[in-house]
Formats: sequence, C-alpha cells, structure tokens
Amino acid sequence: MEQARDYGVDQTNTLLLALALSRDAGGVIFDVVVLSKRGGSAVKYAISSPYIGNVLTGSMAGENFESVRAYMSGLVLSDTDRFLVGLYKEARRERSRDFQYVRYWQILETMAESNNYDPSQELRNFEGDRMTDDAGRPRLIKGSVNTVFNLLRENQIGNTADTWKHVNVWFAFRNAVAHHGAISQYGNLSRDSVREWALVGYEELQANPAHDVFLWLLKEDVKLLLMRRLVLASSSKVSDISVAI
Repeated sequence: MEQARDYGVDQTNTLLLALALSRDAGGVIFDVVVLSKRGGSAVKYAISSPYIGNVLTGSMAGENFESVRAYMSGLVLSDTDRFLVGLYKEARRERSRDFQYVRYWQILETMAESNNYDPSQELRNFEGDRMTDDAGRPRLIKGSVNTVFNLLRENQIGNTADTWKHVNVWFAFRNAVAHHGAISQYGNLSRDSVREWALVGYEELQANPAHDVFLWLLKEDVKLLLMRRLVLASSSKVSDISVAI
C-alpha cells in the first residue's frame, strides 16, 4: 500500500507541476486513497496544506489537455525543468507581493544562466543592433540584467525599450527586497543605477496601486518561457522517437 501511495504521489506531483503552468496555480496533494483491488480494502492518507490559485478547471480555466500532456512530457525529461517549474509553483503560492519578485527573478536568472552565453559577446537589441551604456561602450552578455534581457530577446518577448525597462525594474525591486526586506526600501540600495530604476518602477506603482503591472508582466513572462521550454523538450522527444522508428 505504501509503495502504491508513493508512486501515486510522485505521478501526481508531476501533474501538479504541469498544471502550475496550465492552470496558473500552485496546487498540492491534500488526500491520498489507496485501494486494494485484491482485498477490497482502502487506506486514506490525509495531507493538509493551503491552496492558492485558480479554482476553475478544464476549459473554464483556459486549460487544454494537449498542453498539459506536453508539459508533463517535458517535465519527465529534465530534473532542471522540474526544479524550475517547482520554483514557479512556489512563487504562485507566495503571499507576499514583494517576495514574489525574488522568486520569479530567480527563475528568470537560472534559465538565462543555463544558456551559457559567451560573456565576451556584445548584447543586441530586438532589431539586432548592438546596445551601449551611457558612456557609449558596448554592453556585453554578462551580469543578471543583460543575460535576462538577452533571454527574452531571443524568445521575442516584448520589445527593446519596454523589455529593457522591465528587466531593470524587476532586478531593482528584487534587490530592494532581497537586501532590505521590501520594495519600499529601495532608497537603501547602494548602486545609483539600480536605485534609479527602482524609483522609476516605484513611482509607477504609486500612480496605480491597485494593479502591480510589473509583477504581472514578470509572472507572465516567466510562465511563457517555461511553457515554451517544456513544449520544445516534448517536441524534441517526439522527433527523436520518430527518427528511431
């Protein structure tokens, strides 16, 4: 019975990771029931934990079974992808808006670093032109902001001006929370450029406090990148099988 329970929990956790993307939620297992077909007996294992996210299911939640199946296929191929989607799931369960910036940024940064960009290569914008700093020197694909921007550029998510702004604000907010406990403490940031970007974002949030557009964009971009990553992995698996056949 215990072996059947553990197997079911493992399979369900994989499904929950896929649904974290498909349903935009952080689901958890709350009960496990193991039924013995031979003896007809059943054992219930209760697990209590809170749920945060979309309570709708199926098409009502914008969910597509084929997408969920592709996500699951991709998840079983890579421990790294399981880890990343696990981080996304936990970020969805994070109640603090401020600390969500830390969690989502960690996912973006990890995905960017996994591409192993050449730090000597020049950073390009969405039009393919090289980007320069305030002194006219070429920016290189190194450092958190530049590598994350390059990741989004490669995936054609956004445009040069907006994406550069968003990435810098996300990074600034993340630093304010990670180092000083809250976005509102951005004034304590030591680097002038990071503090200035935090001010840009903070003033926009103050102008429209009902909707944190920066956090919403960050979550949606992370979600889209993870979806594409898993679908690509799943498609590669299908292609490999086709070639083998």
